[in-house]
Amino acid sequence: MIVLNIAYNKFIRNWRDKTNLILLFIFPIIIIYILGTSLSSTFSNEEVKIKADVAVINKDKGEFSKGFENYLKNERIKEFLNVSKFEAMDEAEKKLKKGEITAIIHINEDYSEKIKRGEKASINVIENPIKNYRGNIIRAIVESYINGLNTMEAVLSLNKGDLQYQFIKATEGISLTKDLKVPRAIDYYAVTMLIMTIMYGTIIGCNSIGEGYFSRTIQRLKVAGIKNNQIFFGTLLGDFLWLFADSLIMLLITKFVYGVNWGNNYPLIILILILTCILSLSIGILVYMLVGNQRIGDAILQILVAYFTFISGGYVKLEVEGTLIEKLQYTSPSFLSQRAIFNTIYGGSFNETVQYISILSLLVLIMFAVSSLLGRRRVN
Repeated sequence: MIVLNIAYNKFIRNWRDKTNLILLFIFPIIIIYILGTSLSSTFSNEEVKIKADVAVINKDKGEFSKGFENYLKNERIKEFLNVSKFEAMDEAEKKLKKGEITAIIHINEDYSEKIKRGEKASINVIENPIKNYRGNIIRAIVESYINGLNTMEAVLSLNKGDLQYQFIKATEGISLTKDLKVPRAIDYYAVTMLIMTIMYGTIIGCNSIGEGYFSRTIQRLKVAGIKNNQIFFGTLLGDFLWLFADSLIMLLITKFVYGVNWGNNYPLIILILILTCILSLSIGILVYMLVGNQRIGDAILQILVAYFTFISGGYVKLEVEGTLIEKLQYTSPSFLSQRAIFNTIYGGSFNETVQYISILSLLVLIMFAVSSLLGRRRVN
């Protein structure tokens, strides 16, 4: 009850804070509308090419890789992919770097033999995850084949000589259509500005610890018999509930007022928002624990959030394939959250989404562990 009381009071104080209300609620809603309308022509004039150019390098001569090639020749798959065969990886990689193809599908020479031996075998897809959403289409198609290969129909078909892939059954779960949607400007900035807003929660976390956890307030609570960990978790819970409520209201406003496309998988989007909120607060707490000064902590976090947002394409949509910036994007929690949400909305690779969520979860655990360790040392 003590933790809940502290959380409730912190939640109410955050809502009554006019600075929080303006900077982390009203301002982002306005910015989403401004960017979404002023840059709409840029997004709409961009060529939306659903059909993707793919290079296939098949080093395997077995029946399973032959079945995959037959799968790619299916008329429905041809609606999405232009497939070209290559013998050398170097040549395909050159075309990928030049942007002439969207991805490379590579099959190792022992692919069929591994399947026959019951060992793990994979079809490798090499693509740029941020160039556009065609890369996600390719991954979804490959995953559809792999999932179908595991069905009884695919296994039984081996007894008939060549692998005749059961296309209809294998693609029942595929979410691709010729009317596949890509984000408009308003859709894109609704996601990026929402994540940016959540990341500014780092400053809330920093300020909460700086103003309360190690100030006179903690001394009064200690006299009342309240433990340090109760104060810590109560404060963190109150900040989290406010930040999550703020992001959820922003999502609802952008959906019903601006008509933003948030897809249909709301449970997964909410999970991503929850992890991002917790990670944001934990980053703020960690920075304060490291510097021990609220003003310095705020200044550092302002720079960090600006970096996270810029490098993830939050301000301007970036085309950075093959550059250092592409690698640096994975240092940004904003990038991980954005990619996970975009994949969820627009039918991207589920495995890729799980990877992003796993990294976010791991970062949360690391931040909490380090913050707890530093917090104990400060109190002691």
